[in-house]
Amino acid sequence: FANDTNKTLVLVPDGLCSGIQTKSYVILTPCPPGFNLDGNHCTCEERLLKQDIIKCNADDLLFERLGNSWIKPMWGENQSYTGFVYHPDCPPGYCKPESELVHFTFSPNVSDPLCSSNHNGLLCGACREGYSLTLNSFNCWECDNSHISLLLFFGLAGVALIVVLLALQMTVAAGTINGLILYANIVNVNSIIFIPPNHTNILTVFIAWLNLDFGIQTCLYNGLDFYSYAWLDYAFPFYLWFLTGMIIFINKLSVKVGKVFGSNPVAVLATVILMSYTKLLQTSILSLTHTSLEFSNGTRRTVWYYDANIMYFKGKHAILSIMALCVILWFLLPYFFLLMFGYHLQAYSGKRVFQWFNKFKPL
Repeated sequence: FANDTNKTLVLVPDGLCSGIQTKSYVILTPCPPGFNLDGNHCTCEERLLKQDIIKCNADDLLFERLGNSWIKPMWGENQSYTGFVYHPDCPPGYCKPESELVHFTFSPNVSDPLCSSNHNGLLCGACREGYSLTLNSFNCWECDNSHISLLLFFGLAGVALIVVLLALQMTVAAGTINGLILYANIVNVNSIIFIPPNHTNILTVFIAWLNLDFGIQTCLYNGLDFYSYAWLDYAFPFYLWFLTGMIIFINKLSVKVGKVFGSNPVAVLATVILMSYTKLLQTSILSLTHTSLEFSNGTRRTVWYYDANIMYFKGKHAILSIMALCVILWFLLPYFFLLMFGYHLQAYSGKRVFQWFNKFKPL
């Protein structure tokens, strides 16, 4: 190995043929990507040695990933190595598990061996070409558009949910469903502990439905990515709110229609909002989670943690971030405030300063 690619060697034989000089022209290859020449040997790049996320074997020219870390070589024009980018924590479900030992070499023609479930790109945040994100998981499958009809199923499922709540009077006003929703929220938030990965049965599907998730891993359409998935997570709760709001509006316009829908559709709206809280909270946190990637030239890039190929709070992600902030400021925080202090505020609702609170009293 050498820094210069062309060298001329002058060979001087010893013994009987001493004094005869011959010249040989050889081409010496540089050290592989990730290694630097140190004397006559290739050693790991200094930046790699300073990291605790990778172990470098200069003898075998191999790298060993440690923990849940992620590292990727970067290539410029003519497939020339320009350096590497690394991160100590790969998003859950994107990279191979920590227990799986991964050795890899830097090559522009080799897919990222650290990514799992057909992921690739920066921080394994995207699906491979020809693959799409699936519902209810972080896996990427080869999908077509034959499952797009599931959107119709979601629309009908929303109507069915409202009808069941109205018919059975299973609302937060009665108190029957409160404990069930709380149980489902706890299990869903801690699903990594309580539910094995890619494990589906009747109980897990039921818990997912109570959290307004689909519950079954399947394709939706070709090209679905995590950005679009985030918008779908926002759309379904708002769709349920719209349905319930329309029922309340129609109920006020017609007494006959009101008898069909029942006497307390506002309680149904409160129940739907309670079921939506954890879903919207999780989606908003995911939408606003960011991280920083450091490149070999010293530059840093702030990216969306769940798709590092998207710049954080720029372009289309800025729209998603604004949506998340609006949900937090106009729903999550006020709702939490009313749950915690609503009982105490009702004691002052008759006073002039708190007369505005009477508008929210039915809810």
